[in-house]
Amino acid sequence: MQKSRLLELFKTLDKTEVKKLRKWVRSPFFNQREDVVLLFDYLDKNRPFEKPEKLSREYVFSKIFPKETYDEKKIGYAQSFLMTEIKKFITYQEFSADEMRPQIYMTRNLRKRGLNRHFESEWKAANELLEKQPLRNADFHFYNFQLQNEQHEYANSLSRKEPKGLQEASDELTNYFVAQKLKLGCDQLNAQNLINAKYQQEFLKKVLTHVTEKDISDSPAIQIYYQVYKTITEKDKTEPYFKLKHLLFQFHSFFTKTELKDLYVFAINYCIKKHNAEISEFKTELFELYKTGLELDVFINNGILSRFTYKNVVAAGINLKQFQWVENFIHENKNKLDLKWREDFFNICLAIMYYQIPDYKKAMALLQKAEFDDLFIRITARKMLLKIYYELKELDALESFLDSFHRYLTRHNKDLGYHQPLYVNFIKFIRKMLSIPSYDKLARLNLKKEVEQTNDVTEKHWLIAQLS
Repeated sequence: MQKSRLLELFKTLDKTEVKKLRKWVRSPFFNQREDVVLLFDYLDKNRPFEKPEKLSREYVFSKIFPKETYDEKKIGYAQSFLMTEIKKFITYQEFSADEMRPQIYMTRNLRKRGLNRHFESEWKAANELLEKQPLRNADFHFYNFQLQNEQHEYANSLSRKEPKGLQEASDELTNYFVAQKLKLGCDQLNAQNLINAKYQQEFLKKVLTHVTEKDISDSPAIQIYYQVYKTITEKDKTEPYFKLKHLLFQFHSFFTKTELKDLYVFAINYCIKKHNAEISEFKTELFELYKTGLELDVFINNGILSRFTYKNVVAAGINLKQFQWVENFIHENKNKLDLKWREDFFNICLAIMYYQIPDYKKAMALLQKAEFDDLFIRITARKMLLKIYYELKELDALESFLDSFHRYLTRHNKDLGYHQPLYVNFIKFIRKMLSIPSYDKLARLNLKKEVEQTNDVTEKHWLIAQLS
């Protein structure tokens, strides 16, 4: 059972969900099997499953059926039926999480039953609920389409002479389709850039023509995804990005946290590309986007801040020499990192900050004492130590460390894959730098050209700076 799909699913439930599920499996309306209740109670009692020996099928069977001989089929059925109930439960949770879904389904059912007074009352309530809720994303248009279509179906059942709601339903379905098509078009363009994927986008051209010819001012969803599309496709221009930034500020409350995160990532990726192209104003743009995203809490998912976002925010702040802000961020957000990566990324980010200040003493203390579990974090730490030894002219320590780093890379050759040449060349160039006499400017110039012409090398900017 330790590697079963049931346990995999059960582990994703938080305390509140487990509490609700306990009531669910005990309700005869949902479940009438006693073995399901017994197995649920056992799993509930043994969370967070720290003792693998208590999760074998035989052991679990002996605990929930203590007076019976082990029966493989019986425990298998209990697992299967409990997993089915959990799936029903999380489906119900997802369905009822948004008030609009149940309200629309109830309104539809009342119409089908011919309960006209009930329908009119609930349709009005649903319409008011939709207008009061803050979101104005693609789902808003879809819910409005469903409501207007219900109004049309209801009016049609009373009199075919008054097609009430028909135009409104058609318009809202178009708005929903256009917003979603633009969003998917942006996702496809991103995928094309990342993995060279090819997608058929003929119909998207018609959607773009529709957007340019129609008034889209009443649809924040269409406006913002159209601007994302322009930011991606017109990457040599900065105007679409600044319009997108303005719309993000204007409409941030109209989208879910998940949608808003994706929108911020689009904008951030654009700024990263401009920053990499050494357009200086986008250093500030990138940092401000991260700060605003943090204020809006868009980078937090189930209480967790991605370790990569954490490190990227630190890098963005350091680029602007916002060291005090960066230090506060590192400490204040440490406990939002996944426990598995927390210490690694906390220590490496602090070390990077101290190196950039520069405060080599504090950076070295962290790098030499911290025990990094992640392979690439260990390599980042070693690279930083090499640079510190070089800049402090601690040549004996540097020579020794170059040898040990090279042996380390050789041991982890398979794990590093295509990254390995980057680090091997980095070591090679440092050794060449050490071999050049300080007075030999021509040799330094030639080595600088060699570094510039080498693609597979990490820390290229640092190497060139040392040779300049």
